[in-house]
Amino acid sequence: MTAHHLLFILMSAIWGVTWIATKAGLGAVPPLFFGAVRYILVSAVLVVAVGKLRETFGGGRATRIVVTGTLVIVATYGLLYWGMLFVPSGVAGVVNMSMNPVFFRRSRFCSARRSRPGGTPRRSHSASPGS
Repeated sequence: MTAHHLLFILMSAIWGVTWIATKAGLGAVPPLFFGAVRYILVSAVLVVAVGKLRETFGGGRATRIVVTGTLVIVATYGLLYWGMLFVPSGVAGVVNMSMNPVFFRRSRFCSARRSRPGGTPRRSHSASPGS
């Protein structure tokens, strides 16, 4: 077994434990409150770790960054945590990760529509058959 295998096992264990901890936390507090507290704490840690707040939030970007971040977190994890009240944490984790390709494909479609005059989408150059 190589170091890459061990790192993958460690990453999988950490990722899996977070879903179990989330499910346990949702048994004690409402989903949106749990998500809000979790991401406020994470944001505080990131602010300290990253620093350079003037560069990140300067130039009139602060409002856009805060509003976008709030909407993304509430829309994604608020609904996910609410759904975890009804399904096992393992199912929620798999659904969360399996939706990434769907959203990436959709966002590419939307950005292609806006990038050409008249809103006509560009041809896709994806490697999937039939695209």
